[in-house]
Amino acid sequence: MPHRARDLAEPHPNGMGACAGEALITRDASTSWMLITTLAIAILFGALSLAGCDTRSGSPSRRATPAATGEHVYYTYPTGITLPSGASKPTGGEVAALDTGTGAMAWRRPTGTPLFKPNEINHVVYVSSYSDDPRASTLDALDPRAGKAIWSHTTQGTFANPPVVVDGTIYVSASQQDSTGGFTGIVQALGERDGALRWQISTAGTPSPAAVDGKTVYVAAMGSPLSDSSLLALDAGTGHVRWRYVSTAQLSTLDPRRGPSDALLPPAPIAGLVITISTIRDSHGFAIQSVLALDAGSGKPRWQYSTGGIVGAPVIAHGALYISADIVEGNGSYSTLVALRITDGALLWRRDAGSDHAAQVLVTDMAFAEGAEGQGSPSEPRLLVIESHVTQGTTTAAMVGLSPSDGHARWTISIGRGSIGAPLLTGDFALIQALDQSAPNRGTVRMLAIQPSDGTVRWRQDIGDWPTFNDATPWVVGGSIYDTVTSYSGNTPRVFLIALRISDGARQWQWHVGSP
Repeated sequence: MPHRARDLAEPHPNGMGACAGEALITRDASTSWMLITTLAIAILFGALSLAGCDTRSGSPSRRATPAATGEHVYYTYPTGITLPSGASKPTGGEVAALDTGTGAMAWRRPTGTPLFKPNEINHVVYVSSYSDDPRASTLDALDPRAGKAIWSHTTQGTFANPPVVVDGTIYVSASQQDSTGGFTGIVQALGERDGALRWQISTAGTPSPAAVDGKTVYVAAMGSPLSDSSLLALDAGTGHVRWRYVSTAQLSTLDPRRGPSDALLPPAPIAGLVITISTIRDSHGFAIQSVLALDAGSGKPRWQYSTGGIVGAPVIAHGALYISADIVEGNGSYSTLVALRITDGALLWRRDAGSDHAAQVLVTDMAFAEGAEGQGSPSEPRLLVIESHVTQGTTTAAMVGLSPSDGHARWTISIGRGSIGAPLLTGDFALIQALDQSAPNRGTVRMLAIQPSDGTVRWRQDIGDWPTFNDATPWVVGGSIYDTVTSYSGNTPRVFLIALRISDGARQWQWHVGSP
């Protein structure tokens, strides 16, 4: 069972980091650390898509990374050659700018193999990519009107996270494998106008995304299973280390539920604290994760709350931290959801997921929806929880709207058979990408718009086929939601970028990826 938080005068020996993948039913020591290594390698050497950071949360934001502003939506995709086996081998990539209203091609240009969705920030498009020989990552700053290069910056290693742009400075981080099989990292600060290097530091492990709070930058570095991890507080102007917290546990870098496409968790500076997640193994080899709060000024531990299991990314809102943990009991597991007070880690409430003892119920995602103007009066905030119910090998998904003050369920709706994505919050809606699985290897990908106040489904739209052969993480900008979907002609998949109107789900346009 979770333990009540306590104040700590010295670094706690049971601080933690991250491990384990999406299979959360049984675990042992070797499996847990193997999954950490697998996820880390996938993060470093694959083409990934990471969401940005919500300013209220230490988790990757459940609001998708903006890839469209103003006139264009930007999309990157790998290009390559077809092998004799029929598989595709990436040899580079392209970035395309499409008209937001019509989907017509505005411009395109070649890149390295894509790493993350492009961002347009302050009228500059940032594209991250990597090359195989030599292993290096490049950040290109492009003019959004014609795609011409403004500047380009290359870093040895593979970018571990998308760039973070704050107050005229761009923070990038990369990691590479050393001769011992471990990973070393580098964090760099670049000038927003010219890409010039302002400072850089090395880390003993894979660095997390930077979290900037005023004049301080916080970065966690995940060491290998046999080495220390650390959390650094850096001067934003010089990169000077203000303090360093070192732990034998793994710190804050893998969200085990999201997998490699959304796995790196930044620290969360809030209310004079820095919140991180740490992982240890118990006497049976099971991974146990805790919420750890450090003093933002000194790096000394203030409180720690052990969940007793494997956690997902936390959600922070209105002075509380909400986090779910999967608890192993016997040959099965279940999820528990807790709310902690930020200032001291006190337990505000706890809720065990599901009431059907015949089913395994796991929390897979959360989001905090503010109260919105509804039918003439403001609605209450809701903690939106995605639950996966497994009964006799059949998986169904549901969304539950909880009262954040006490954890009581205000409504529950069934979403579909199979997996479900994280809620994307926009205006009065929570947008959900769900799978309705009709056969073991076939299904329909569907988008739903749900009203957080009462769970009303405002619209639903079938958008493509499953399985998908692309990064299927949707993103929201303005009045549209964009997604990549797969459409089959017989057994041949074709990948499209689509735009749906948020107000009613109408398909505005679609673009066959790679076409003129």
